[in-house]
Parts: sequence; C-alpha cells; structure tokens
Amino acid sequence: MIPAEHPHLFIAAATHPGVTDVALCGGAAVSAATRAATYLAIAGEYASQGMATSALLAYVTRLCDRRYGATQYALLSSLFGLGRTLSGPPSGWMAERLARHGIQFERLAADRPGATVQVFRAGQAAPDAATFEGRTRLTVTGNWRDEPRDIGAGALFVPIAQPKARLMMSLLEPQAPDSYASWGFFSAAFEKKEYMENYVTEAVAREMLDEDPALRREFERRLREDAAFAASPEARLEFFHRRHPSWDERYGLYPVYRQ
Repeated sequence: MIPAEHPHLFIAAATHPGVTDVALCGGAAVSAATRAATYLAIAGEYASQGMATSALLAYVTRLCDRRYGATQYALLSSLFGLGRTLSGPPSGWMAERLARHGIQFERLAADRPGATVQVFRAGQAAPDAATFEGRTRLTVTGNWRDEPRDIGAGALFVPIAQPKARLMMSLLEPQAPDSYASWGFFSAAFEKKEYMENYVTEAVAREMLDEDPALRREFERRLREDAAFAASPEARLEFFHRRHPSWDERYGLYPVYRQ
C-alpha cells in the first residue's frame, strides 16, 4: 500500500508503464501515442523526484532543533559529500603515467598517520578561457607549508634521488608550466564542492558571533583593517564558513606532498 500523504509515490509508479512500453518496442518504430506517453512519463518522473526532494528537505528540517537549525542543517546536508570522500579515486592513473616516463616510485605498504609533510594549498586557481589540445589548462597560486597529513596505504612515494628527477619535478610541481596540475589533471582538487547557501551562512555567522567573543573581535578587526574584505559579502561569509565544521579542509589542497 502507498500512503495517501505521499503523492509523489503515486506519480512515480504511474510513470513506469510509459517507459516500459518504449522498452518493449525494441527496434520497432515508436508510434506517436507511445512517444507522447513516454514524454508524459518523463515529466511525471521529474515531478515526483522534485516532490521527493522537498519531502527529504522537510524531514531533515524536522530533525533540527529550532535554536540551532542553521548549524544542524548545514552539518546534515554536508553528509551528502561523504560518498565522494570514502570512494576517492585511486592513484592508478598516476602510477601508469610515471611508469610510462620511466620515473621510479613505490607504493606504501602501510598507513602513515600524521606524517610530517609539506603541502601546497592554492589561494587561487584560474582555468584558461579556452581549451588547448583538448584540455583546459589551470594556473594555480599558493604556497608550500609544513602540515601533518594522514597518508594511506597504496599511496605513491616518488624519491627525488633518481636519474629523472628533473622530469619528475616538471610533472609534479603544481606551478610548473607542463605539470599535471597545469594541464588540468588535478582540477577537481581546486573546485569547491561543499557549500552553504548564503542565508544559512548568515544565520550560522550570527550564532558563531554570539557564542565566541574572540571570533567577534577577529571579525571586527578584519572589517577595520581590510577594506577589500569589508566591501565583499562573499569574503565575509567565507570567513565564517571556513571556521565552521562543514567546511571542506581539503579545498585547494594539492594531492601531492613533499617530504
């Protein structure tokens, strides 16, 4: 039985005959009536998906305490990115390319939690306006700095002491003109994937200012001393988002470390 309070389930179920009809036609010519039924089924499916999404949002909202609704909603919605985190791409393509160039490397047999490494964090990543040789080149600006990182088993270790060290540096230094980063192979690392809507960030910011006097003083100091920051709504909102648990600390992190 389908509960009457969930009409999107009725609509979704009603779309199945139209799609099934086309599937059963196989390679035969599709009649005008069948085509019309298919269009109607697709429209109904999209409508039911929209209604289901609205129901999910309403359910998530009901789980939140009104006093901390903005913060809890941001945390719950950030769970949608968990799959991307757990099923990150393996280092197989990099190993294949390094081997093709004759560059020596080895795979780590065990995890190295809290390893002391240097990481490159991009402050800005600017893609070219047009593609070149089928790829969109990327120019990154940033700095290397010391930072402890967890390195998992299976990661590639590429020693600098090898005959093709200069080639390795050309390929792996993010700001080198012919590096994999410059040719767009790591562009996903510099794309913001987790975010909060502005109205949510504004509510979160008010809560953070009320609960943390030190943060309020830091924010007010930035407003006084940094004219560009004070004039930019986006920069002011990002100030709070970066200090919120939902912020993705890997945003702008180049996934190749120095040691």
